[in-house]
Amino acid sequence: MFNRNKKSIAINLHDPQGAQAARELAATADVVAENFRPGTMKKYGLDYASLSAVNPRLIYVSHKGFLPGPYEHRTALDEVVQMMGGLAYMTGRPGDPLRAGSSVNDIMGGMFGAIGAMAALMQRGITGRGQEVDSALFENNVFLVGQHMLQYAVT
Repeated sequence: MFNRNKKSIAINLHDPQGAQAARELAATADVVAENFRPGTMKKYGLDYASLSAVNPRLIYVSHKGFLPGPYEHRTALDEVVQMMGGLAYMTGRPGDPLRAGSSVNDIMGGMFGAIGAMAALMQRGITGRGQEVDSALFENNVFLVGQHMLQYAVT
């Protein structure tokens, strides 16, 4: 459903030839999106600093569980951040947290990453330079919970 009209390839980044092929693709790309753990892409020379040195117009979107801070190296899943951020406590019965029916944080993370990429592309049209965009599941969840708290306070 989400990959309609997209072309896909599989590359083994553990193989030096595979990592090189990925670097060559990124050298001609407008946007690179990744969702590996922090540090993984640097290990393969596929981090923003490495790729933008070759392709300064590159927009690099990192999808993470958490933005920089005490939890940035933790693995995250939609359900985990729903529990950590309080969304599950708002959707369940009192004292019985329940995850939201759909993976709202996964979807929002992708949407915020895409919105950030579009804004970066517009900025690149003005400056000629690319940039790095970060999107994270936990911060999406906090945004959702904050919206609910605001609605509750107003009503």
